[in-house]
Order: sequence, then structure tokens, then C-alpha cells
Amino acid sequence: MRKTFSFLLPSSKVPEHLRQGVYITNLLSLLLAMLGIILFYTLFFLFGWSPTSIYIILTASSLLFIVFVNRLYYNVGRLSFCLIPIYMTLAISVYGKYAEPYHTYITYFDSRFIILVTSILPAVCFRLQERVKIAACLFSTFLCLILFDPVHNFFGVGYFQRGFDSPSYFYINAITFICFLILLFGLLTLKAITERAEQQAYKSFIDINSLNGQLIYPMRSYSS
Repeated sequence: MRKTFSFLLPSSKVPEHLRQGVYITNLLSLLLAMLGIILFYTLFFLFGWSPTSIYIILTASSLLFIVFVNRLYYNVGRLSFCLIPIYMTLAISVYGKYAEPYHTYITYFDSRFIILVTSILPAVCFRLQERVKIAACLFSTFLCLILFDPVHNFFGVGYFQRGFDSPSYFYINAITFICFLILLFGLLTLKAITERAEQQAYKSFIDINSLNGQLIYPMRSYSS
């Protein structure tokens, strides 16, 4: 698989212990950019050109550009990969409701769940030792989820400001926050277990090599 996507491999400037994360970031950047283009064409064929179409294209292009950023500035590239979907989704959500007021109440849920899913990205791109970067990304997701309604209300496009009055709306907000906490603790736990297993496997590999060296050296000495 790596041969097929060799152009996504990190440059020699990337430290060995971060190469896997950078490679996965590049791979997911390409995948999400393609999904963004598919989303654009789907919306275009269903509803035609809309004011948010250009922003969907820009978001997809930004994600694709991350592959090239990672070759020089892998920290900036990985942070951008995690942060762009969060803030662009919130921005597109607000602008879409402002520019196209005929939207149904569904648009108050789909963008929220897209933001929720972004909590997965830091666990894929960073190692646990990179606590500041992980915290910045997860805090951004948390912030956009908590401020989702206040931001929409500030621009006059809030759920109740648009005339919707479903009593279950606040329940969805609570469920979203609970799902975020479940994803957060589940992913961090899984990440910790995975990295611990990697360290143990690497230590076993070093021990085996050391043992092989100890066995081979006496055999060479005896043959000579």
C-alpha cells in the first residue's frame, strides 16, 4: 500500500517516531479532500450552486494542500488537518443559514455531528507525548460544540430564532456532549494501550537483536 501512495510518505526531515502519524495524516487529508469534492457534487446536483459551495471547495483544497505542507512543516500540517474541519464546518454552518434562510432544521444537526467526529483526528495524527497539540485540537472541538448555539444566535440564525421549536433540541445538545466525552476517553485509552504495545514490541525487537548478536559473535570466534 505504501508503494501505491509513495507520494504521501513523509520527508526525511520528519523524526522517525512521528513518520507514521504524518503518513496517516497525508493519507486522510487526501481521503477527506476527495470526500469533500464528492459532497460538493452531491449538493450541486441536488440543489445547484449555493453560497456555501465555494467554501466546501476551499475546505477540500486546504485539506489536499496539507500533504505538501507536511513535507516542510509537519507540526503545522498536522495541526491544520485537525483544526480546519472544525472551524470551517462551524463557519459554513453559520454562513449557510444566513445566506440561505430556507434551510430546514436538519442543518442544525449535521454540522454539529461533523464537528463531533473531528475529535477522532488528534488521536490519529499525534502521539500522546504531544499533549499540547492534542489538547489544542480537542479543546477546539469542545469549544465549537459548546458555542455552537451561542455563535448561531449571535449572527441571528439560531435554532429558535428561525422559528423552530422542537422541545427535543436541548436533548440533542446533551447527547452530543455525552458522545464527545465517550469518544474522548475511549480514544485516549485506546491510544495509550496502542502506544504501550508499540513500545513493548520495539523493546522486544531490540532484545532479540541483542541476543542474536551475543550468539553470533561466539560462533564467529570459534570458526576463526
